[in-house]
Amino acid sequence: SDVCSSDLRMNVGRSFRAPALLERYASIRFAGFTVGRNPLLRPEIGWSAELGADWSTTLGAVPILIEGAVFHNELRDLIEPQFVVDAIRSEIQFVNITKARIQGFEGGIKMKVLPWLGFESAMTALAPQNLTTGKDLLFRHNIMLVQRALATWGDLQVNVDYRYLARQREVDERLGNLGLVV
Repeated sequence: SDVCSSDLRMNVGRSFRAPALLERYASIRFAGFTVGRNPLLRPEIGWSAELGADWSTTLGAVPILIEGAVFHNELRDLIEPQFVVDAIRSEIQFVNITKARIQGFEGGIKMKVLPWLGFESAMTALAPQNLTTGKDLLFRHNIMLVQRALATWGDLQVNVDYRYLARQREVDERLGNLGLVV
């Protein structure tokens, strides 16, 4: 007979992330970019909530796992790299964004069609918003998709992956104007 099980999970939490030493004090030049210091960088503070579920079953001899979750993150002083241009410098600095919100959905399915062959498919959909500007956060992909086939022979495992990232809705136009990013 087919076996089914399911789980429901919920998580609510607060977060605090102090800036890394490199984010505050790095001063390097690499591949045509200069990363400058920002000793005034403040810690990120936020809260998050997630509601998720998974369901597993066996259809005939094929075990299947289906997972899904929705999440919501509110962030204050989010640390992001940004292009800083003024009369003195033109560099990338880690800076604080006043407020940001990242909401989304993750879902996936895994199945083992033969004892040595399995398939996985997963998708993440994001709504990454900079609440200060009203636009999407820079350089974020709103859709991410992964398709994978896995074959196992003894201790050897071979994976074949296909990954898709949707075009970013918001990029820093100054990088394009300088000819650094297309």
